[in-house]
Amino acid sequence: MSSTNENGGESSKKRRDWPQKIIALAAAVALLGTAGTLYLTYRAFNDSHEQLVLNEQAQVTGWYSAAVTDLGSPSVDARVGGIDLLQQVMRDAPSEQPVVINILTTFIQDHAALPDKPIQQQASLRGLPVHRPEADVQAALTVLATRNPVHDGGAVIDLNLTNLTGANLSAAHFSNVCLVGAILSGADLQSADLSGADLFKADVDGANLLQANLRNADLDSAMLLSANTFDDTSNPVKRTRTDLEGAGLWQANLTGADFAFANFADANLVKAILRDAYLKDAAFYSSYVRQAYFGGAVGRNLSGANRTRNEPQAKPIPCGIN
Repeated sequence: MSSTNENGGESSKKRRDWPQKIIALAAAVALLGTAGTLYLTYRAFNDSHEQLVLNEQAQVTGWYSAAVTDLGSPSVDARVGGIDLLQQVMRDAPSEQPVVINILTTFIQDHAALPDKPIQQQASLRGLPVHRPEADVQAALTVLATRNPVHDGGAVIDLNLTNLTGANLSAAHFSNVCLVGAILSGADLQSADLSGADLFKADVDGANLLQANLRNADLDSAMLLSANTFDDTSNPVKRTRTDLEGAGLWQANLTGADFAFANFADANLVKAILRDAYLKDAAFYSSYVRQAYFGGAVGRNLSGANRTRNEPQAKPIPCGIN
């Protein structure tokens, strides 16, 4: 009798526990379902991301292909369109910027090359007719000038021995650019960043250098005749110095140039020619001016300049020139 009661009690207990087991099982199933849903969602996200990357790569490849085709077109408009595509590549795929820089610099070298003469003869080419760059060359320059240098990835903008007469490079990001022997006569370089740029034997005659940053730039043997760095000495608001601090101007020719308010601190002006230059309030503190010629210069004040010795420095090989 007691055995019967015990069996009955156990059956009754099992019946009472059954709802709890059902609930626990349902919870486990629900948990598994949630985990499965999360896993499927994760897989779907990964697949979507991978597909998006593949789509972007395919799009960039398509842009490259179209751009290269357009750059080889006989039509200027088509070439400008190809340059616009390359700018789109830089904006949408910043990791591709070094490749685009190399393509555009090669394009400019091909379409704005100087005559094939040794670099020491480039000064004789100052008589070339003044003109503006072709629309495609200017478009390529604009893309390079307005890029975000953060994504350069070590790429060098090599514009050595190019004819950029009259080019619009205002506010250009051209720090450390190579412009050896280039012709920039009449170019607009207002507010351009040319710090550390190599302009060895470059022709910058009549260029607008207002508020340009030429700190530590190499302008040795460069031609800067009638270059302009200031447009209105009567307006105090515009009295921002063109910065030539630490610039190399050894044997540079600045005849008739307007360098009012310019900063020549620590610059190397040894044997430079500043005949008839306008130097009102220009600062020459710690600059090297031994054997520099200032005949007819207006407003020169060489206070703090070093007149007795050459600046001790080793002349580096011009960038991009072997």
